[in-house]
Amino acid sequence: MANKSVATGGRLGHLCGWLAALAWDQPRRFLLAGLLLTVVAGIYSATHLRFMTNRNDMISGSKLVQQRWKAHLERMGNEDDLVVVVASGDAIAQDALLADVESRLRAEPDRFCRVWREVDLRPLAPHSLLLLDTARIEAIVSELRAMRPLLDLPLGWNLFTLQNLVYETRNRLKGVAAELEEGRRRRAPGKAGAEIDAQVLFQLNHLLRCAAAVVSGNTTEGPLWQAMAAEDKREAMLRQPQRLRSDDGKLSFLLASPVEDTNDPMSPQLASVRRLRSILAEVGANHGGLEIGLTGLPVLECDEMEASSQDSIRASWVAFLGVLALYAWAFRQWRPPVASALPLLMGTIWALGFATLTVGHLNLLSATFAVMLIGMGDYAVLLVSRYQRERPVDRATARAAMVRASVAVGPSIITAAITGMLAFLATMLADFQAVAELGFIAGGGLALCALSAITMAPPLVSLLEKGQPTVSPIPPRDILPLIPREA
Repeated sequence: MANKSVATGGRLGHLCGWLAALAWDQPRRFLLAGLLLTVVAGIYSATHLRFMTNRNDMISGSKLVQQRWKAHLERMGNEDDLVVVVASGDAIAQDALLADVESRLRAEPDRFCRVWREVDLRPLAPHSLLLLDTARIEAIVSELRAMRPLLDLPLGWNLFTLQNLVYETRNRLKGVAAELEEGRRRRAPGKAGAEIDAQVLFQLNHLLRCAAAVVSGNTTEGPLWQAMAAEDKREAMLRQPQRLRSDDGKLSFLLASPVEDTNDPMSPQLASVRRLRSILAEVGANHGGLEIGLTGLPVLECDEMEASSQDSIRASWVAFLGVLALYAWAFRQWRPPVASALPLLMGTIWALGFATLTVGHLNLLSATFAVMLIGMGDYAVLLVSRYQRERPVDRATARAAMVRASVAVGPSIITAAITGMLAFLATMLADFQAVAELGFIAGGGLALCALSAITMAPPLVSLLEKGQPTVSPIPPRDILPLIPREA
């Protein structure tokens, strides 16, 4: 026989009992309001919630290093490109494939912008010294010091004639021959000439080429100082546009910037990434034998977003179905598990809407809040379990049983929700923004799960047991943490 005594829970308990009685008497209105709030929260989250995969969004903006990094991005720009990589095959085949990809990307300006696969550094030619490394600059300075007598003397340039250069070269060659002869006499390897001798020969050769070019009317040869730097292979980059290739020539690249889709707040770059992958699949079928890949920070972020969101959704549903199966096994009937699980599901969706309204996005850590709420916010099972203990044989006194259960268990549910919420909100003191956002969302979610349990479980029980004139009480299994009956 069910206990007929009314539990006393103070003002908070009587408030919970009053809400339970009101919800029991008007179950359809309460459930309609709860379902409407659930639908609104779900639609609002689906259309406005963003998923932040950038590591910068997980660090607090108050930290000095983050402020400096954001200032750098504002000054230099934060444009991340999609990178198409072509491997295998020769350079001609790679260029043909990338030309096909480039034409297709340029035909879709609503998805891609700044498509390029070659770099033109010719405007930097007047400033080519900036491209040299320190060792090369030191070598140029050393050469200028060696020419200091020529530059400092008022008549020094008069000595720099072709006749004097030929005479100096002949003397240097005689010196090299003497060194070789001395090495043969001593049976020691002779030197090939000092470094300054090699420079003199190089300058003479280039000077003769320049003279021959002027005589023939061809002015393609540059002055002497350009010839001295011609041995640097990077000079070719300043003469004509260069295709984006690896140093060994085995890889070719094409870069494009994705255009953000304003209709997809979850991942605005996802549509561009998916479209580029479909284009690469089509182009790859037309150019057999070549390997095509896609990389870049937007691609990695979209892949992380998809994997994280899918895993979070899958884990949440697995957790919810697991809890529902446990309820069914414990109660040994279908009505109490439904009355316990539906408020939990509704509270979780309310929490998702709360996160969208307050924070506006989820990160790689806060995306797991739903699993936490399913494991910690299942407060409705406490109320339904107590009702099962207070449950009468006839329906006439079922309302009083729900009121007694709410008075007894309601304060405990609210207390547990507040303590859990405060524990989660304490993480907001951390500098790690991702953890702070997780604590804020989970803390607010626990409060909403408690509200859902107190307001949605009584009308659900009222409707599920309507039409049953008599009830055969089946006590739950002893493994559940039930509140004992009062004497």
